[in-house]
Amino acid sequence: LEFRPEFALVVALLEGGEATLKKFYKERGRIRLQPANPDFSPIYVDNAEIQGVVIGIIRRL
Repeated sequence: LEFRPEFALVVALLEGGEATLKKFYKERGRIRLQPANPDFSPIYVDNAEIQGVVIGIIRRL
């Protein structure tokens, strides 16, 4: 499988060791980590280490 980050929901490790689960976008030479919840602002970083990619979601009925 080819990793296409522009379509991915990723776990990213940010400066300071904080991990976050966000949609990944590359734009204008930096990375935008966009939360699914519109009440929260995106995080803009120059560098982020991708720790994993979400491949499925399990929900309770």
